[in-house]
Amino acid sequence: MDNLTNLHLTDVLALQYNVMGELQRRGVSRSISKPVGQLAEYLFSGAVGWTVARSGGVTTATSAKGSRIRIRSRRVAARDAEANFTAIDEIDDESFDWVALAVFHQNWAVCRAAVMPVPLAQSLADPENGRLAFSDTILKVEGVFDATEMVTRQLARG
Repeated sequence: MDNLTNLHLTDVLALQYNVMGELQRRGVSRSISKPVGQLAEYLFSGAVGWTVARSGGVTTATSAKGSRIRIRSRRVAARDAEANFTAIDEIDDESFDWVALAVFHQNWAVCRAAVMPVPLAQSLADPENGRLAFSDTILKVEGVFDATEMVTRQLARG
């Protein structure tokens, strides 16, 4: 096998995804999406300088000013698909100040990324099921910071 250190980050992720897909097909694994959240954490923290810590199954990013950020991510198959983030209404605005969302295409390119205050994210979520349909229109909402370009640049650094 080639030396993986010579591959770009997205090539390593694609290889990992294919291996996990095969493990799922063989019944060894239930999920192939594990690196999605960790990739978003890596990219946001590198792009913005946040510190990321994991405690009790919840990952919290902290800004230089002490703000607490909940990072959520999804990977979608279709080119312009919207990603549904579940349980946005359950993000405790006492524990988190901001929510950072990232959506990746199937080839791991950044589809869209944003940062917004938790109360704004909760207000944009469907009141019936707490889901936030994260499409391009969300990026135009006042108070939403479009982080797509910034996160894409961080991914390009590999």
